[in-house]
Formats: sequence, C-alpha cells, structure tokens
Amino acid sequence: MVARYTGACLGLLAFAVVIVSGAVVHNSPMVTLSRALWAMVLFCILGLVLGTAAQAVVKEHLRRREEAVLGSLTGDKSSVAGAEQSQPGEPAEPSPTAGAEGLEA
Repeated sequence: MVARYTGACLGLLAFAVVIVSGAVVHNSPMVTLSRALWAMVLFCILGLVLGTAAQAVVKEHLRRREEAVLGSLTGDKSSVAGAEQSQPGEPAEPSPTAGAEGLEA
C-alpha cells in the first residue's frame, strides 16, 4: 500500500513539474505532454521501488521490536535485541531491560 502511494505521488509530482516547466519555456503542447508522461512513468516506477524498500525496513523494525518486547515479557533473553553475551569466566552484567532477575548478583 505504501509503495503504491509513494509511486503515485512521485509520478504525479514529476508530471506537474514537467508540465509547468514546459509551459514556462513555451514548448509545444505535444513535446510537453510526451515529456510529462515519460517523467510520470519513470518516477512512478522509482516511487514503487522506494516505497517497497521503505515498507520492508519498517516491517523489519517492527518485527525486531516485537521480538524484543515479547522476549523481555517471557523472560527469554536470547531474543532480546542488544543483549550482550558474556565470556566464560566473566561475570555477566545485567542488561538495562532485565527485571528483578538482573539485580541478583
């Protein structure tokens, strides 16, 4: 959904910019419209690619955030993002997201 909106917005923006710039420099209507259509198609494709990438980044962030929150609620420290692994023989430091179990030493 985000990808289609981004593509449509960028395509229409490019179309409008090319129409206005063609009118300002007094190009013929046929040249202006053909350039505007090409710009609209190219920017629509560009917007679809950028929107798809942005949507993938947001979904990945939400997935990691959900794992971190649900991992801390269930006490599963392996799924908490940013949890540091301690070396054997070194005392483990409590993480800032650890509850009462992190206060015991």
